[in-house]
Amino acid sequence: NNITRDEAKLFVEALNIATGRKFAIPTEAQWEWAAIGGTLSNNYSFSGSDNISEVASISGDLNEVAKFKAHELGIYDMTGNVEEWTADKYGNYSASTATDPTGAKTGTFYVSRGGHYEYGSDAELLNVKSRNKIKGIEKSYVRGLRLILEEPLDTELVK
Repeated sequence: NNITRDEAKLFVEALNIATGRKFAIPTEAQWEWAAIGGTLSNNYSFSGSDNISEVASISGDLNEVAKFKAHELGIYDMTGNVEEWTADKYGNYSASTATDPTGAKTGTFYVSRGGHYEYGSDAELLNVKSRNKIKGIEKSYVRGLRLILEEPLDTELVK
């Protein structure tokens, strides 16, 4: 947490060089697909439950990873804790149907998703569909990142 969007990008680049793997900051669509539980989604309001207290801190405190219930794909903390940078610039959604869309091509704002622990139990701000518009140069202790690994997986989850 507490990194700018550019610092997050530099971290990913360094990690890729150090590991020889291909990590990335997820697009907004990739982040949401993971947060809702992918093809195993139960269409919960929050990532893994309709009960916010099962999946997120509502006490106003940052928590250790995996303190709360995982969701359908076994991923923790996609609701609350820290909101997460995405790779996409902020813009209106297209009216067209798209598979794995990307965000706006221009602008100074990026999308962050997941809400954060200071939102308390505000269901609207922590809803899995909620998005934030943040300047890429801003850093905050309530914002961090989650990475994806852009390598093929031999699993039922990606079908």
